[in-house]
Amino acid sequence: MFFSVGTWQVLIVGGGDGGACREVLRHTNVQRVVLVDIDEKVVEVSRRHFPQLADKCFDDPRVTVLHEDAARWAEQATRDSEAFDVVLVDSTDFGAADSLHTPAFYRALRLLAREGAGIVVINLTSLSWNLGGARHTTTMQAETFEHVAVYQVFQPTYMSGHYAYSL
Repeated sequence: MFFSVGTWQVLIVGGGDGGACREVLRHTNVQRVVLVDIDEKVVEVSRRHFPQLADKCFDDPRVTVLHEDAARWAEQATRDSEAFDVVLVDSTDFGAADSLHTPAFYRALRLLAREGAGIVVINLTSLSWNLGGARHTTTMQAETFEHVAVYQVFQPTYMSGHYAYSL
């Protein structure tokens, strides 16, 4: 199991519903989670309507929730020498999240990933709808990260039935 050795520091960008955080916290050796979601209302609505996701995340003392623009936060965090073993980008892939799909943001994530051991997972797109966009994004990521791999999962709640991520 990936989280089986040592203690882990995890950064979640987006994820205001608490679902990714809840899954990360299932691993007892996760020491700290920093969740940066720009929209405080998402957390509030999730607490009210999806407590099975939110409460397990937001009530855990290992979790720090920040309501900031993640691109700006990441840039500052690199200057503060923050380091994470795992970085998960759980955000939308359009609109207000455009700043999370830029070379500058990818460079900041690269610097935030612990040297020699950090892993970054970024939501990509639905390949059946946006293969060209996925190609463009992974090419851009390959200019920053030493290794980039694409994987997809079947996601029945999405119209296409599947979604892709880059690792």
